[in-house]
Amino acid sequence: MTWILLSTISYFLNALVAIIDKFLISKKIPEPIVYTFYIGILSIFSFILIPFGKIFFPSFSYLIISFITGILFMVALFSFFKSLKNNESSRVIPLIGTLTTIFSIFLSLFILDEKLSQTKILAIIFLLSGSLIISLIKKEKKSFISDRFYVFSSSLFFSISFVLSKIIYSNLSFINGFIWIRIGSFIFAFSLLLFPKIKKMIIDSLKETKQEISLLFLSNQGISAVAFLILNLAIFFGSVSLVNALQGLQYVFILLISILISKKYPSFLKEEIKKEIIFQKSLAILLIVIGFFILSFF
Repeated sequence: MTWILLSTISYFLNALVAIIDKFLISKKIPEPIVYTFYIGILSIFSFILIPFGKIFFPSFSYLIISFITGILFMVALFSFFKSLKNNESSRVIPLIGTLTTIFSIFLSLFILDEKLSQTKILAIIFLLSGSLIISLIKKEKKSFISDRFYVFSSSLFFSISFVLSKIIYSNLSFINGFIWIRIGSFIFAFSLLLFPKIKKMIIDSLKETKQEISLLFLSNQGISAVAFLILNLAIFFGSVSLVNALQGLQYVFILLISILISKKYPSFLKEEIKKEIIFQKSLAILLIVIGFFILSFF
């Protein structure tokens, strides 16, 4: 069950990344397309993995699939940042994760011919139920998440990229496939410079961003890179559907961290911590923990 441990570690790191992303997107790097560009450009550092695996030029078909996978992941990331910008991280991430899992189950069934046992399906039901409770909790000012188009598109493109990644890893080896996919992400980011308006936003952000913010961004992307690598290892060893279903753990981590931060810095994340909200989120956590327990021990 190596993939469960890898998934847990990855989602904990991703929880930290998501909270810092929310801060940077909301306050310091306000344009999601610019944030996406920086992350895509940093994909080139995947080359540091070359000494750890056998790297070879894949066939044309797998090369194209690798590039498409990397590009779709960046499109999903842009949509994710658009939805994250105007919503609570502890609400939008569970909804995107839930939809991603649902899409992944159907895509894995038809594309990967992936079969799930009744026990695993039960675990997924608990995990998804907990995630939905978090994302659909009613607020005083608004009852649902805004930017629904970006929530949907992010979920769809994430699920497609994860399923395609599984195909690549199964045919090219993990490290070789990972590098070619990241090259696709780099190509997407570099191509953004062809658009004058986006290029200007990127140049302006370089001029305006302070050194401490740049260091925070780079540090966060370092954590994100490690989390992404570990998550892809989990996909390599396990089921795409189950790895995505375990994303409920990330919401638990985000909620706990958000509560701690909100108490000390109320204006930072603006998470609601009223008793009724805490009760609903606690119920969601219980369902997620039950799902995790079933998945781990049965």
